[in-house]
Amino acid sequence: MKKSLAKWYKNGVLDHPWRWVAVMSAVVIFSAFFVPRFRLDSGSDSLVLENDAALRYFNETRADFKETTFLVVAFQPEQDLFAPETRAKLRALVDELAKIEGIASVNSLLNAPLLLSPPLSLTSLLRGVPTLEDERVDKTMARKELTESPFYRDQLISRDGRSSALQLVLKENSALSEATQARNRLRYRGQDQKLSSEEQAALAELEDRVDQLTREENTRQEQLVAAVRSVLAQHRDGVALYLGGLPMIVADMMDFVRRDIVVFGAGMIGFLALALWVVFRSKRFVFLPLLTCLVTVVTMIGLLGLVGRPATVISSNFISLLLIIGMSMAIHIAVRFDDIKGGGETRAQLKQAVIDVALPCFFCCATTMVGFGSLVFSGIKPVMDFGFMMTLGIVAAYAFIFLLLAPLLVLTTAEQQHDGNTVENDTNSALMAGLARLTNQRGGLLFTLALILLGLSLWACTRLSVENRFIDYFHQDTEIHQGMLLIDQKLGGTVPLEIIIEGDRTGYWVDGTQRAKLRRAHQQLEQMSAVGKVLSLDATLQVAEQLTGQRPLNNFMVSLLKTALPANIRAAVLEPFIDDSFRTTRIIVRVVESDPNLQRQALLDGIRTTLVDEIGFSPDQIHFTGMYVLYNNMLQSLFDSQIKTMGVVFLAVFVMFLILFRSLPVAVIALIPNIFPVFLVLGLMGALAIPLDLMTITIAAVSVGIAVDHTIHYVYRFRAEFAVHRDYRATLVRCHSGVGRAMFYTSVTIVAGFLILMLSSFVPTLYFGLFTSIAMVTALAAAVTLLPYLLVLLKPFGREHHS
Repeated sequence: MKKSLAKWYKNGVLDHPWRWVAVMSAVVIFSAFFVPRFRLDSGSDSLVLENDAALRYFNETRADFKETTFLVVAFQPEQDLFAPETRAKLRALVDELAKIEGIASVNSLLNAPLLLSPPLSLTSLLRGVPTLEDERVDKTMARKELTESPFYRDQLISRDGRSSALQLVLKENSALSEATQARNRLRYRGQDQKLSSEEQAALAELEDRVDQLTREENTRQEQLVAAVRSVLAQHRDGVALYLGGLPMIVADMMDFVRRDIVVFGAGMIGFLALALWVVFRSKRFVFLPLLTCLVTVVTMIGLLGLVGRPATVISSNFISLLLIIGMSMAIHIAVRFDDIKGGGETRAQLKQAVIDVALPCFFCCATTMVGFGSLVFSGIKPVMDFGFMMTLGIVAAYAFIFLLLAPLLVLTTAEQQHDGNTVENDTNSALMAGLARLTNQRGGLLFTLALILLGLSLWACTRLSVENRFIDYFHQDTEIHQGMLLIDQKLGGTVPLEIIIEGDRTGYWVDGTQRAKLRRAHQQLEQMSAVGKVLSLDATLQVAEQLTGQRPLNNFMVSLLKTALPANIRAAVLEPFIDDSFRTTRIIVRVVESDPNLQRQALLDGIRTTLVDEIGFSPDQIHFTGMYVLYNNMLQSLFDSQIKTMGVVFLAVFVMFLILFRSLPVAVIALIPNIFPVFLVLGLMGALAIPLDLMTITIAAVSVGIAVDHTIHYVYRFRAEFAVHRDYRATLVRCHSGVGRAMFYTSVTIVAGFLILMLSSFVPTLYFGLFTSIAMVTALAAAVTLLPYLLVLLKPFGREHHS
C-alpha cells in the first residue's frame, strides 16, 4: 500500500508540479478573501468552563441582581486628598471623564451621598442628600464618614484616606443584554430538554446576533478605554492614576494578542530565514520554505475567518507554531535530499527525497494533531479553540509542504545532475557521531540515569498546584498589574465573590432574626484572610441605624425601605443586595487577589463552613457565584483536564505507532522516550512551585504531539537502514549521521521558536514557551540516546547478520 501511495504521489503530484502550484495558489487566493473576517477575542469567556453549572446560575441571578459594567480609576494624590487643590484636580478629572462617549456616570468622593456630615433624618433624605462639594457639609465630619462608612471605606476611599477610586459606569448596551438573555434562556432549555427545530433555528440566530453585538461592544469599549487613558494622561500632575476594571483588562488583553501575533510572527520569520541560510546556504531552501509557511498562515487565517473562530491570548501563538511545524517538515526534506544526492543533485533525487519523508511526516502530523486535539477534553473554551485551530492548521501545513513546496522544489531542480550545495555541518556531524558513540558505549548508564530522573520528576509532579493569581499573569510593569495591586491593597480587593442566600418565603429578610444572622455573617466574612471589602444588606441597615441614633430598625421600617428611599439611593444601597420580595439576599465579597496566601477553594470551603456551622444557615440556602467562583471552577478542573489530555494523547500516540510500525514491541519502545519530556517538565514546574494555568495545561499534550516526530522519523529510518545492513550498532551510527542531523536542525528551530514566546506580555505564554522548549530539548536527547539504546538492546526488527 505504501508503494502504491508513493507511486500515486509521484505520478499525480511531483510529475505535474505546475498543476499543483496552480491549485494551491487558488486555495490561497480563496482563503485570502476571508482574512478581513479574522478577529481577536479576549472576553471573560477565557476564564470559565464551557458548561459550568455555576455560570448558568450566575446568568439566572442577573434577573434579580442587575450587572453593571464599569471602569475604576485609582486616584492617589501627592497632597492631602481633601485639600481644596486636590478636590479641584479631582473635579477637573471627573468633568473630563464624564464627557467621554459611552460613560453614563462617574461616581467619586465628590458626589458620594453624605448622611452623617452632619447627620440627617430619614425624612430629610427626601429633600435631597448633600455631597462633599455642598456648603452645608462639614469637611471634618465628611472625612470621618467617608473613611468609616461601611459603604465607602475600602471601596471609594482607602482606610488611610490617601487614595480614592472613581467608578466610571458605562452605558448599557440594551440590545446586547436582551439578545444575551434570550440566548441563555434557549441554551439552558436545550440543556434540560430537546429543542424544537424552530427553537434551534432561533438559538442559532441569537448566537450569531450575540456574537456580532459582542464584537461591536468590544470595539466600542476598546475605544472608550483609549479615550479614558488619554484623559488620564493629561491629569497626572501631582497625582498617580491607575486604570482598572474588566473592560480595561479585555482591551489590554486584545492589545497583548495583537502584539504577540506581530512579535512572534515577525521574530519567527526572521529567525527561520537566518537558520535556514546558516544550515543550507541555498537561496531556494530559504525562500521557498518561508514562502510556503507564510501562505499556510495566510490560508489558516482566512479559514478561521470563514468559520468564525477568533484568536485569543491562549491561541495567539498559533502563527509561530504553524511556522515551526511547516519548517520542520521542510528541513526533513532538505536533509534527506542531501543524504541521497551525493556530490550532485537531480530532479529524480529530489522526488525520491520527498517521497521518503512524506509518510513519516504524515504520521508525525497525525500524532501532533492528536496532541493538540486532546485539548478539546479540557472543557475550557479558549483551550478547546486552540486545539481546534492547531488541528486544522497542521492539516493545512502538511498539505502546503507536500502539495506546494515539493512541486516548487521540483520546478527549481534541474533534470540532469549538477553540483549542489550540501547541508553538511561539521559541528553537527561531530555532535551526532559523539552521541552515537555515547549511546553504543554507555547506553545502559544513560537509561539508568533517565529512570532516576523520571522517578524524581514523578515525585515532583505530586507538588503541582492549580493555585495561581490572575494578577501574576501580567508583568509588574503593566498597568493591569499595578492597578490591581493598588486596588487590592488600598481599595478593598479586585475579584468579586457573590454569596446568594435564599429564604423560604416572601419577606424572609425583613424578619429581625434573619437580619441578625446576616449581620453576624457580614462580620465574620470581614475577619477572614484574603477577604477585602464586604457589602451586603447589613451595610445598608448599619447606615440607616446611624441615622436613627443607633436604634435597630424594626420589621416595618425595613419593609418600607424599598419605597421610602429616593431612587438613586435605593439603586446604590438596596437593590444590589436584596430582591423585590425580600426573599433572596446577595453578599458581595471582594477578594484580595494579590494575597500570597490566597487558597481559592479553601476560602470557599471556609465561608460555607462559617455560614452553616457558626451562623446557622442551611446548606441548600447558600450559593456561591461571581467571577471568583467561575475562575476557581476553571482552575480546579485543570488537574482533571491534564490527566484527560495526557491519557488521550499517550493512548492515541501508541495506537499510531502500532499502525505505522505494525509491531507491538516497536510501538512500546517508541513510546517510552516520549514519556520522559512530559513528566520532566511537569516535575520541574512542581519543584519550582509554578502552578498549572490556562497555558501550561497545554504543554504536556503539545510536547508529546511535537516531540513524537523525532521518534517516528528515527524509527522509520532505523527500520529502513537495518533492512539493508542487518547490523543494529552500524544502523545506529548511520541514523545519527542522517536523520539525526535533521532532528537536530528541527529541534533547534522549534526550541528557538518557542523561546521567542518568552517576549510575551502574558506570563502564562512566557512559561509555555520556556517549558515547551525544555520539553523539546529533552525529547531530542531521549530520541538520540534512549530510543536507539532500546532498539539495539531489544532488537525488535529481527536478528543481525554479521559478515
